[in-house]
Amino acid sequence: MDSMKFIGCILSILIVLLCGCSSEKKSGAESSDSALFPAEMRKHMEFTDFVEHKKTGPVHVLCFDNNKDSKADTWEHWMLDREPPLQMAKVDKNFDGSVDTWIYFDPQRSCVQERDTNGDGQVDRWLYRDGKKGYDMDGNGKPDKFDYVKGSIAEQEAQKGRGEASSD
Repeated sequence: MDSMKFIGCILSILIVLLCGCSSEKKSGAESSDSALFPAEMRKHMEFTDFVEHKKTGPVHVLCFDNNKDSKADTWEHWMLDREPPLQMAKVDKNFDGSVDTWIYFDPQRSCVQERDTNGDGQVDRWLYRDGKKGYDMDGNGKPDKFDYVKGSIAEQEAQKGRGEASSD
C-alpha cells in the first residue's frame, strides 16, 4: 500500500510540473486555502495542490501565472509545519515553459538559489547565503569559478538582527 501512495505522490507532482496549473481559481467554498494563506496572497494564486510526501510530510504547491498566458510559471512549495513555511520556489523566468530558477528559503541551506541561464536544463549559476556566486564554465554541472556579492544574505540578516536593516 505504501508503494501505491508513493506512486500517487510522484504522479501528482508530475502532473503539476508537466501540465502546468489551471488558470481557474477555486472559490472559497471549494478550497481550504482561505484558512491557510492570507487574502492578499490568495488574490494572486492561480491554483493550489496538496501533496502528501512520504519523507517530508504535507506540501502545498501554489502556482502563479505571472505573465497571464494561462500557464503556470511559478510554483511555491509550502510546508506549514516547518519554519519557514515557504520552503522553495521554482520559477520559469523567461516564460519558455521550463523551470530555470530554484530558490530555497531554508536558513540551514548554504545555497539559496540555483539557475539554468542557457536553457540546457542544467544548473549553471549558484548563489550562496554568504554572498558567494558560483559559475559552471565547462558545462559539467559544477561551479568552476566563484566571486562574491557585496552585501551577502548572511550580512543582511546579521544587520537586521542588530537593528541595522537595509534601506530597501
